[in-house]
Amino acid sequence: MSSKQHRKKLLRWHQKRQKKQKEPIDLFELGRKVDRLLGIPYGRPWEEDF
Repeated sequence: MSSKQHRKKLLRWHQKRQKKQKEPIDLFELGRKVDRLLGIPYGRPWEEDF
């Protein structure tokens, strides 16, 4: 699975979870976590992946 697909999958999963928890989603924080998990150097522009 490519990191792009992985990211989308994680995001979708996270959004589902957020809906249940009724908390605002913090995309920036989530992005940092995903980048760290995937070992992508932080500071990379995220938007290109969507």
